[in-house]
Amino acid sequence: MGMWKKNKDIKVVIQYADVLKNETNKALLRNILSKEKLFKFTGGANYSSYEIYHDWRKSQVLYKKDFIDFVPHLEKFIKKHFNEICQCLKIEPFKIHDIDYQLTSHNDGELFKLHKDKSTPATEERMITFVYYFNSPVKKFSGGELLFPEGGDLLIKPVNNTIVFFNPTHTHEVLKVSCPSKKFKDGRFTINGWILKESILKNKPAKGKK
Repeated sequence: MGMWKKNKDIKVVIQYADVLKNETNKALLRNILSKEKLFKFTGGANYSSYEIYHDWRKSQVLYKKDFIDFVPHLEKFIKKHFNEICQCLKIEPFKIHDIDYQLTSHNDGELFKLHKDKSTPATEERMITFVYYFNSPVKKFSGGELLFPEGGDLLIKPVNNTIVFFNPTHTHEVLKVSCPSKKFKDGRFTINGWILKESILKNKPAKGKK
């Protein structure tokens, strides 16, 4: 059973512990640490907004193909609890079109300031956001909480092998991480992503066509 976090009558998030088997959680960390050189900084040369927003989002990311062996484990968990998640978040159950994944590393001084995951036509398919946390057996960072101002400044701590689900229209931020060693292996890791519903815009005929 998930644990609801709420402010008055606002169901902000639903959170679960012990998401993956212990050996799978540890194997995920080993796998990711072996792929440190594949991570890309958010911002960087491929992002034209980097010079404007470089203090707004600081992290490194890895994409689904580089941790594909672990996706089925999370997908099984998500689909098993899907109806309960929708009920908690007051989202009408829908046919899952796809689930989008990326893996994020936050290390010393890194953060993601206030934002929404669904605010443009390009993100219209996103119905539910999720964040799965994992880190070294002995936690060597602090900070990195997930803050929800709309939930009365609700803070979700990054606890190993837990997952949180929330509505992508909620404003939220990742608070700054402090990692004294500055070593990649000691940072805050997440598999984060979105449960997608097929976009009505994709099915809408272009002008002049029926």
